[in-house]
Amino acid sequence: MKRLLFLGNSHLVAVQAAWQAAQPKGYEAEFFGAPQRDWARMALLPGNLFGLTVDGATKRQREMTEKANGKPAVSLDHRDILVIVGSFPAADPLAILLADCDVTGLRETGAATLLSDTLFAKACQSLAEAQLPPSGWQNRDETVLMLPRPAPAETCLGSTFPGYRAWHRLAAAPGGVSAAFGRFDDGLKAVMAECNLVYIPQPARTRTAIGLTAGHLLAPGGGIKAGEDKKRGDHAHMNISYGAACIAELLTALQES
Repeated sequence: MKRLLFLGNSHLVAVQAAWQAAQPKGYEAEFFGAPQRDWARMALLPGNLFGLTVDGATKRQREMTEKANGKPAVSLDHRDILVIVGSFPAADPLAILLADCDVTGLRETGAATLLSDTLFAKACQSLAEAQLPPSGWQNRDETVLMLPRPAPAETCLGSTFPGYRAWHRLAAAPGGVSAAFGRFDDGLKAVMAECNLVYIPQPARTRTAIGLTAGHLLAPGGGIKAGEDKKRGDHAHMNISYGAACIAELLTALQES
């Protein structure tokens, strides 16, 4: 029986629901999560614990975390596999780069900046290195798997909120985007493998041609509400079907490792 501990922010919800629905045999899983504002106050703690720091969390954050998890921190002892969910973006940084730059032989749309293949590779490596977790998560005895935050749902293309500008530009000129994301994911795998981390990309079948998440995978209540197309909206949180796709990739990665 392999013992898993899932850790994550609000994106953990879809993965947890899918895992509990599937009940994969041969694994014993525990989940410890918190909304992003609380997650940002969490860290590795003395005693091989992970949770809210004493100085960095408010009383309310501690109460909310305890209410959700039954405790403010969780022990990492006696775990075979640690799975960190949603703590870093693997789509938005590259989308911003591709919206403003062409890449020789890969994407040529007439953008003001043209990157050589070599320079694009270096840019991808820099972006990948920026997604590495703190050193305490690297080169551990346990297997540590990293699941990225999903790309925004394609419903964001109906929003005029400035934060989705890059995705609008990619939608207008989609050539080469899918291949670029594939290369970026390969780079993330390599960078994380050097630190003994297993990177699990967002499942390809959940993504559109420009790297957004398919709209039918958005969690209930998300999308654009009537008269609110100028607001950010919630195009970030996905449903149990998305979680199931992630669980399938995770189980495959575990079997291969």
